[in-house]
Amino acid sequence: MQRKTLFELVILGALGALGIVVMKNSQSINDTLSGVFAGSYHWPPESAPYQSLVESSASANGVPVALMAAEITQESGWNPSAYNSSSGASGIAQFEPPTASGLGVDPMDPNSAIPGMARYLAQLNGMLSARGYPQWSYTLAAYDWGIGNVEDALANQVPPSSWNNETRNYVRIITAASGVDTATAQLFA
Repeated sequence: MQRKTLFELVILGALGALGIVVMKNSQSINDTLSGVFAGSYHWPPESAPYQSLVESSASANGVPVALMAAEITQESGWNPSAYNSSSGASGIAQFEPPTASGLGVDPMDPNSAIPGMARYLAQLNGMLSARGYPQWSYTLAAYDWGIGNVEDALANQVPPSSWNNETRNYVRIITAASGVDTATAQLFA
């Protein structure tokens, strides 16, 4: 067993206070740390108008900044006018109408949608953490596939590797881009 340095112990304590769970091996600690700090994420040029709002919203809600930024890249490519005609999802965070309404979010306004996305990710992570699944990979799956589908799959002990391809790819792409929770994301392969 590898001993932790004092720095790692302090960081682990701080992450725990934020509700960020770190696996016990050193690689997962590095994965988590790299994703918590926005410097590990390569911001695309189109994200420039929204970076500070993403950073403040994610930080205020205990969401890894890099994870949220990578998720926006995946959801809309940073296009605040994005629209998915098959699901009705719209805006930079691709909220479906019932979700946007329930959160009190205007999906077409990035100043509303980005903080709303951070609150929703924190809410989903809290719900899944209460059920024993605090890893951000499960939270991403719930954002993409719906919390009900994820809870049903977990309750029926369906492994993430058997979930739908879209959600599995979604989780893997975002975790790889952000560096957050890459160890758990392997379960989605």
